[in-house]
Amino acid sequence: MREGYDQIDADTRRMIWRHQRAIVVLLVLVVLSLSMNIWAFMVITRARLFAREQAVKLAEQVEQSKSEVIVVEIPVQQTVPVRAAIPIQEDLLIPIDIVVPIEEQFDIPLETPFGLYSIPVPINATVPVSTTVPVRIQQTVEVSTTVDLDLTFPVRIPIGNTDLAGYLEKVRLELLRLGREL
Repeated sequence: MREGYDQIDADTRRMIWRHQRAIVVLLVLVVLSLSMNIWAFMVITRARLFAREQAVKLAEQVEQSKSEVIVVEIPVQQTVPVRAAIPIQEDLLIPIDIVVPIEEQFDIPLETPFGLYSIPVPINATVPVSTTVPVRIQQTVEVSTTVDLDLTFPVRIPIGNTDLAGYLEKVRLELLRLGREL
């Protein structure tokens, strides 16, 4: 075989040599391209697996967020006028249990044939009083004032009880679908 090669002229040899080099370069380029495609495929596959895991985790977090409660502190600093007529109708029984001391002196005029005389009569006594007195109260009390409010009200909003829960469920289902398709 070498004999036929020796008989080929120099131009033809150079041309064969160039073709052989071109084939080697093309072969190297094909192997390099194939290696890069395999590497790109592996990167894309890993990215898909990572994206699938993240979609499932995110769907779980969205599901958990539906049971969360939003707490908002609302400050109120305001003067509020208060006007009211408050009717009071009450029947009360008031027990009275006391001892009333009586210490008095009375002058009693006495007319006699000898003239008018005044006789002092001292009274020293105690009178026990034990009774129950019914008292009926019927009155309307007018109230007119202002109240300064400086409060903070915590408002608790369960996410599951709002319209947001339906949207979160749609997001969760879409994330699960996306995770299956990746």
